[in-house]
Parts: sequence; C-alpha cells; structure tokens
Amino acid sequence: MLQESGAAVLYVVGADHDWVEDAQGRRCFVHPGRFFQRTARTPPVPLVRAVGAARVIVDGTCGLGQDALVLAGTGAEVLAYERSRVVHCLLDEGLSRLARRDDALGDAARRVTLLEGDVARADWPRGDVDCVVLDPMWDRTFPGAQEMQTLALVADGRGFSPETLRTLAARVPRLVMKLPANGRGPDGLTWTGRVQATRAAFVIADGSGEHGAGGE
Repeated sequence: MLQESGAAVLYVVGADHDWVEDAQGRRCFVHPGRFFQRTARTPPVPLVRAVGAARVIVDGTCGLGQDALVLAGTGAEVLAYERSRVVHCLLDEGLSRLARRDDALGDAARRVTLLEGDVARADWPRGDVDCVVLDPMWDRTFPGAQEMQTLALVADGRGFSPETLRTLAARVPRLVMKLPANGRGPDGLTWTGRVQATRAAFVIADGSGEHGAGGE
C-alpha cells in the first residue's frame, strides 16, 4: 500500500505485469496501447508530425511510455525521463517486458532508454539531442481516460517554470509540449508552431535557444 497525493494506492507485482490500483479498482500499467495503429498512420500522428525528423529525442515526462514508444517506433532513440519513483518502477518492468517481443513494438521498446529523475536537471551533451517532448499533467476527464486519472495519483504533477522551459529549449533545436486541445503555449518561449489533435495540441518552439518571452 502506498500513500501518494493523499490517496491510497496499491502497487501490485503480478505474474504477467506490474500495475498500480486505486481505491476504485482502476488500474494503470505499461501496455502496447494503440502503438500499432499510431505507428501505421499516414500521415503520421500529430505527435510525430510535431517532433519532425529527429534521431535522438528526450521524453521528459514519460508517464506510461505510450508517446516514447510511438516516437521510438519511427526509428529514433528515446531518452525517457520519469520523476516519480513509482511510475519509474512501472516503466522499468513494462519496457523490459515489451522489449522481449519479436515485433515492431519490441524493437521500439529496445530503443527507449529509461532514466529516473527530473529532465530539468538532466545532463546530455549539447548537439546530441534533436528534440525534447514534454507532457505535463493536465486534467484528462474525457471518457476512456480512467487510466490517466489513476496515473495522476502516483505521478509527479509539477509543471515547468518559464526558466526551466528556456533552459531546455536552449539545449535542443526543437521543444514540443503537449497541451489540452484548446491550450495555449505557456509564457517563457516564443511558440513557433502548433499541431492540432482531437483531444490535445502540440506546441513547438524552434530555434536552438533563440527564443524570446511570450506565448503563441
């Protein structure tokens, strides 16, 4: 039993996979999700279009790994950072399990390198990463989002300050942030592009650190 965010949750080590379960019996765990549908889309899904051509991508808010796997499915190497110790444990088990598969999903899982910690304090050589992707915790109350609501009980929900955004953007050619569909890019960067999805939007800051203050 864990006490996270004021709520009691269970971390369960199962025979087939680990999961977190809340008081209502809702579970979250690392699974394929819509990996095959998302990686087969033509044109590519909005996330992939927002990231663009990238060899190495930092996923600074890995969560259950769905976006990291899709990005790795394009052939990119993904450095996946997770601040929550509980979610990191889920990812460690789940990505290792998926990496044993002999298919495209297994290939993608093997291209994801899981790292525990805050991406804001991460240290990678300038020029080695093409894009940073951030998906801060925001209210996902639409139908079918119960898994995300359970994840929110154990995730580190801290956002990113303007200073942190500027620091991250200064280190890479492109920074992408996922927001609600009608969300606006936070102050601190000049957002140079936007890719719209049905339930989300991806705002883009380009320019290798040559960003001014302001929103979209």
